Amino acid sequence: MAAPKPRHANLKLIEGRGNGRDSGGRKIKTPPAFTRKPPKRPKHLSPIALELWDRVCEELPRLGLLKDIDGPALEMLCETYAVWRQAVDVRQKKGVLGKNSQGIVEAPWLKVERESAKEFRALCAEFGLTPSAEMRLAGPSTGTGEPNADNPFAGS
Repeated sequence: MAAPKPRHANLKLIEGRGNGRDSGGRKIKTPPAFTRKPPKRPKHLSPIALELWDRVCEELPRLGLLKDIDGPALEMLCETYAVWRQAVDVRQKKGVLGKNSQGIVEAPWLKVERESAKEFRALCAEFGLTPSAEMRLAGPSTGTGEPNADNPFAGS
């Protein structure tokens, strides 16, 4: 089993113990000083991809997790989602079986759906967009329903 991928310093801070320490008490390295702002909205994405782009760019900047240079990776995330959505639409209209010279077979759009879903999940993890990543973002609970005082992003 491969070691887990390193996570962004801001994610470690949110999960951490406070005072610049991660959940294991280790000092968190300062990330490169990229300008933290969303990339410019591309015009060439498909409509479904643009919808996801807008949703992601509305949420991630509040956590300091998005920078201009992330644009190409975010474009891939959004277009991968659009491909998955199209494959789902075709499956819903045409079903799971197709026909070729061999007879009745699994429809080819199922492979597209599965592969794009797999790629999308991997890209989501890079941006902290999976349910498990969300729980890591939540950090330790104060038990009061109030934001954690050690969370440098609380209330921003």
